[in-house]
Amino acid sequence: GICSKYTTDGYHAGAYSVTLPFSSAPNGVEWTWQQCAKECASRAVDVCTYWTLQLNGNKHCLLMTNKGAYSDTGGHVEGDRDLDCLEPDTPPGAWRFRWSDEFDATD
Repeated sequence: GICSKYTTDGYHAGAYSVTLPFSSAPNGVEWTWQQCAKECASRAVDVCTYWTLQLNGNKHCLLMTNKGAYSDTGGHVEGDRDLDCLEPDTPPGAWRFRWSDEFDATD
């Protein structure tokens, strides 16, 4: 499957379950929407039913429940909890290398 997000760029009011600061992103600088979506998908559904990534300001990845009213403010990426987002961050068609014992000298 394909990890999905909304086409809108505002945010929905809701209950803030987990606030992940930019400093806890994999690169320590900022979250990608795919990484934020993966955080949501990896939590229980009662912790995260949708996620919001702030593109400006605090740049928090917010794991949310109880989706409410939409604010068309811009500066956000959002999506529903999507188990397809648990896939690796490898784009389609990219090469993946894994260590294997195929080339070990041992028999």
